[in-house]
Amino acid sequence: MAGIVKAAAWLAVALPLLAGTARAGSVYDFDQRHGRVNFSVGVLGMFDVKGSFDRFMGRLDLDLAQPERSSVRVDFQTGSVSLPAPDQVALMRSADYLDAPRHPVGHFTSTAITALSPTHYRLEGIVELRGVRQPLQFDAELRDRHVDAARGIEVADLVLSGAVLRSAFGMVADRPLLSDTVQLSILMHLEVPHAP
Repeated sequence: MAGIVKAAAWLAVALPLLAGTARAGSVYDFDQRHGRVNFSVGVLGMFDVKGSFDRFMGRLDLDLAQPERSSVRVDFQTGSVSLPAPDQVALMRSADYLDAPRHPVGHFTSTAITALSPTHYRLEGIVELRGVRQPLQFDAELRDRHVDAARGIEVADLVLSGAVLRSAFGMVADRPLLSDTVQLSILMHLEVPHAP
């Protein structure tokens, strides 16, 4: 149990340091310089179209004494959607999908963080797209955790994965061509000071 609590504390400390400086006390900011927000959706059940949001900002409110009371908020610009073809980008920004002109920012706000093992977490929260709020659960995993003795830091990648139904946000165009399920993934590279 102590290992899980220690791992949860490590995760809570690591998140803000991936992007820089603390704003005040236990509030930290991070952005796309140290991570990616990706998505994929199935087409005709045969292949996936992959894309990303290239502009996002996040804030972690850290409670070191009780890491499970920590919270995360991420705001992403819907107009920053990136896909392989320009016509796909225009379609995703349109009223049929993200409706970026009317809803330029999407949000994720955590409601609970649970340590399942020293490297595995469950992150629950609310995602808002197109003015619609829906619950979302991410599976979070620390990977490739190691000490870089030369730099005096501990390094790991944090991978979050989850799925939403686009119809839950009013995005019902192009069915059955496109799957209703949208896979989401967030990758963040973490670097924190190492205590020997």
